[in-house]
Amino acid sequence: MSSSPTPETETPFICASEPWLETECVGEEFYKEHDGMQYCVFHYPGNKSGFWEAVNQKLKAQDFNFQGVWFPSSWDFKHAKFTKDVTFERAHFEGEVDFSGASFDGGANFSHCSFKGGAYFHDVTFNLATFEGSKFRIGAQFSLTTFYDRISFRSCTFDGGGRFTRAKFVSEVDFLGATFRQELPSGFEGEIDCADFAGATFGGPVEFGAARFKNGVRFTEAEFQDNVDLSNGTYDNRADFSFCKFRSVTFLHSKFRRKADFQNSSFDHFAQFASASFDDDLNLTDSRFGGLADFTHANFREHVRFSGSVENPAFYSSSNLNLQFATFDKPEYVSFHSVTLHPHWFVNVDPRKFDFINIHWNNYGDTELELEFLEHKNIQSRYRLLVIACRRLAANAEENDRFRMASKFRRMAMDAERLEHFFGLCWCYLVFGSLRHYFTRASASRVGNRKLRPKPMLLLLGEMKSELRFHSSAH
Repeated sequence: MSSSPTPETETPFICASEPWLETECVGEEFYKEHDGMQYCVFHYPGNKSGFWEAVNQKLKAQDFNFQGVWFPSSWDFKHAKFTKDVTFERAHFEGEVDFSGASFDGGANFSHCSFKGGAYFHDVTFNLATFEGSKFRIGAQFSLTTFYDRISFRSCTFDGGGRFTRAKFVSEVDFLGATFRQELPSGFEGEIDCADFAGATFGGPVEFGAARFKNGVRFTEAEFQDNVDLSNGTYDNRADFSFCKFRSVTFLHSKFRRKADFQNSSFDHFAQFASASFDDDLNLTDSRFGGLADFTHANFREHVRFSGSVENPAFYSSSNLNLQFATFDKPEYVSFHSVTLHPHWFVNVDPRKFDFINIHWNNYGDTELELEFLEHKNIQSRYRLLVIACRRLAANAEENDRFRMASKFRRMAMDAERLEHFFGLCWCYLVFGSLRHYFTRASASRVGNRKLRPKPMLLLLGEMKSELRFHSSAH
C-alpha cells in the first residue's frame, strides 16, 4: 500500500518578545524583523506604521493588555476610562505619555516600565496600582492624583524627579528602595494612609509640604543627599527615620503623635526641630550631629533620649545643640548618655531634672570661652543666662551626688558673675574718667590754655573702646 506524502505544516509565527509574553502575542501577525528577530507590530522596538491604529482597536475592544508593548513616540491617553484591569507591565515609552484625567476602575500594572520621555498622571484616579521597578528618565507627574488602594513605587528610579503635589493616598504607599536623583518638590502634600520609603535614595531637594501620615511612615536606611523640608507635617502613628543619612533636614512645626525614631541617623549639616511637638518618645540613640540641632520652642511630653558611645559622642567640635525655650512635660524623662555637651547649650532651659550619665563636658570650667560662644550666637544677657544655666547644672549634679562636678559648675557661675561685674565697673571707670578728662580740658581752654584744648568727643569714645579691649585682653 503506497503512502502519500504528508503536506508540510506552516510554522506559526512567534513574536520575539520576552518569553513570558509569548501567549500575549497569539493571533498577532508578523510585522518586521529587528536584529534577526521577528516581531509583531506591538513589540517591534522602533518606528512602525499602523501601530497607533492597532492600539486604538485594542482600546475600542476593551482589550487593556499592553504587556511589553514598545510605544515609538508620544501618546495621549488623556481622560481614558479603563473599566477593568489594565497592564502595561514592561512597556517601553520612547516619547512622552500622558494619562492626565484618566480613571482606572480595576487594577493598573505599570511595573518595570521604561518612561524615556515625560510621564504625566495628573488628576488620575487609581484603585490598586503598581509602578514597581519602573524607570522615569525625564520626570513623573502625579499631582492631584488619587490612589484609593495600595500603590507601590518600590525600587523605582526617578532620574528627573517626581511631583506629587496634593496627591491623595487613601491607603498604603510603598517607596521601598526607590531612587530620586533630582528634586522632589512639594511632594505628598495632603493625607497619606501609610508610606514606606525604606532604603530610598533622594539625590535632590525633597519637600513634603504639610503632609499628614495617618498610619505610620517608614524611612529606614533612606539617604537624603540634599536638603529635606518636612515642615508642618503630622505623623499620627509611628515615624521611623532610623539609620537615615541626612544632609540637612527641617521638621519645623511638625507634630509627632506617636514615637519618633531617629536611632543611628546622621545629620551632616543641621537638623531643625524648632516648634515641633512630640506627644510620645523621641529616640536619638546613637545619632550623629555634624552641625546645628535646633529644638527651640519644641514641646516634649514623654521620653527624650540622646545617647552615644566612645566611637560616636553624638556631638562633635562643629556641633551645636539649641534647647532654648523648649518645654518638657516630664523633665525626668530626658536622658543624655555618653555624649559630649557644652554648658552654654542649657541656657533658657531648665536641666535640673535631666538624666546626665557619662557626659564629657566641653570647656568644663572655662567660663570665658562659653561666654564667647554665647556672644557669637547673639544671646542677650549672656552673663546672667550662663550663671543661671551653671547653677541649674550644679543643682542637678548635687542631686545625683556628683559633688565635684557641682563645685565646678558653681565656680563657673561665680566666674560669669565676676566677669559681668568686672566689665560693668570697667565701663563706669572709663566713662567717668574720660568725661572728667574732657571737662577739665574744656575748663582750661576757656581760661586761655590752648595746650589743654579738649579732644573731640568721637575721638574720645574711640579711645574708651580701645582701652576697654585692652583691659579685656589683659584679664
